[in-house]
Amino acid sequence: MAKPAESLYRLLGSLDRRKELMEKLAPGGREISRLLGSLERHQQRIVRQNVSDVRHRAAALARLFGKKRKYREVDDMFFRFEDLPMFGKEYWFMHFVSAEDDRQLILTLGRSQGDVEVNRRRLRSSDEESATKKCMAIGWFFDGKKKVFADQIQETTVFAGKKNAIVSKGKSRIEFGGTYPGYSVSIARGKKRTFSARLRKPAKRRPFEISQFFKGVFGFQLINLYFDFDGVLDGRRFRGTCYVQKIIGVGPFVPWNWVRINFGDGSALEFFTTFLSARGMRAKLDSTLLFYDSAGRLHARKAAFSIEKIGSKNPRWTVKTDDGSVFLEAASYAEHRFSFEGAGKFTYVEYFVEVNDFLLELDGCRSSLLKAGRGTGIVEDAYGFLL
Repeated sequence: MAKPAESLYRLLGSLDRRKELMEKLAPGGREISRLLGSLERHQQRIVRQNVSDVRHRAAALARLFGKKRKYREVDDMFFRFEDLPMFGKEYWFMHFVSAEDDRQLILTLGRSQGDVEVNRRRLRSSDEESATKKCMAIGWFFDGKKKVFADQIQETTVFAGKKNAIVSKGKSRIEFGGTYPGYSVSIARGKKRTFSARLRKPAKRRPFEISQFFKGVFGFQLINLYFDFDGVLDGRRFRGTCYVQKIIGVGPFVPWNWVRINFGDGSALEFFTTFLSARGMRAKLDSTLLFYDSAGRLHARKAAFSIEKIGSKNPRWTVKTDDGSVFLEAASYAEHRFSFEGAGKFTYVEYFVEVNDFLLELDGCRSSLLKAGRGTGIVEDAYGFLL
């Protein structure tokens, strides 16, 4: 969910184009445009001040990330609830991928400023300054078959300081805590522990990415953290690579596709694109290709590529660049769907996939499925519009 955020919030950062964009994005866009335009001046000042606070904190954090032994400051952003401005959203996203087989696990905790219905459950906004808030918890994994361990609203508490932790209680008890770069995670349902693991800085690959962009009342701040992990899933040892994200966004959801594949040699491939869709037409906004080779070096470019979904049940996915430098074909073996309803409707589907074919020749770097080894990961397919 991380990569598309940068493109869509940059797009929506132009307030001069706000009315035009809202009218094009979805049915009812004119009403949404009028809603935005009806904000009184004092409301706009409050929104801008809250966004300004987030922006300045992001800038300070970015500077700290460039200094040795300052990593623990990441916890200041990760272990806190933001004072969300209007149209604000924040969520934590965690993706665990086995290094040995096709097991994967995803956990998402999130909330928004403004009531929203997620999977037919009403999540109400809260403006109270409190360390405990209601968040939507969605979690599932594949271990020979799909298993859902969370799909409900839960009381979620964030502890900061000497004991950094996120504790979410409901039908599932979810705990994530520690001090960067050493975290632990535990998930239990009733008396049964579903998953537990310890996270550590990756042996290969860069350990983090941090991005931010704000313009007017729209923008985002996010941190992507990469780990190796070792734990137990449903009674069996589970180890591999992990992607953890905290994102704060101010603005709507618009359609995206995101593909992230982990290969056996430690390399990883990402495609992401965002676009506008209306009346059967699709206008691409941005697309980027990232490849981390087995030594952890990043090869990145703005790339023209196409993503095609073939079939409906357990669909196959092909991704190829226009210049033929990269080709990927993968088959889905499990999926989970989110639905959002509020000021608009939005659908977000996560697919677990296994790679059947892969070729890459990028900036002097060459790889293939034969060289890189088994490839598994995720394809996100998101569409609709939600303010």
